[in-house]
Amino acid sequence: MWRRAEWPQAGFQAGWLKMLGNKQWLGAMAGAKVKDFLTINVGLFSGVFDINLDNFGTAKVFILNFEYIFLEAKVAFTAGASYVNRAAGNLLAGAQATLGSLVRNVRKLGGRVIGYIVKFHEKLMAIMDKMGQYIQTGQKFVSVAQQFNSIGDAVKTLAIKGLRKLESMALKLLQKCVRVGVPWSQCPLSV
Repeated sequence: MWRRAEWPQAGFQAGWLKMLGNKQWLGAMAGAKVKDFLTINVGLFSGVFDINLDNFGTAKVFILNFEYIFLEAKVAFTAGASYVNRAAGNLLAGAQATLGSLVRNVRKLGGRVIGYIVKFHEKLMAIMDKMGQYIQTGQKFVSVAQQFNSIGDAVKTLAIKGLRKLESMALKLLQKCVRVGVPWSQCPLSV
């Protein structure tokens, strides 16, 4: 299972300030501050990476309430990136929409059940009629097949009937060709 990789803000912060004398008459001050942090938080749905560097150093001299800056330096850097996985949010929204649609359809189903039962009954009756017709055709075939003594007799009878049908169609075609006056050599060969 996916676990979020998280490192809390890591880094250090340190500083010091040293004052000698006072600002009104004669004095000096030196100090430094170092603040460096790194934040990493990586997850499936969102994450962040952040670097914050803030370093400062100073040295000042005070004479009769006047400030003279001897040294002042600052090094700072801040950068970061973050992301949000919108696909996960879209997935959640899609799941909620689907669940809502399913619940709506379940609520409507109660009223539709009777209609579905009636349609199912009608289709079942149509299937039963077709099966009855198929069974009747099978019974007719069996009764015709019982008239013959063997399969050879059945094939012979079917071949004879087919040849007779072919002969009658060929004669009709020949009569049409003769009636139109087409020479026999130009009559089509197909029936």
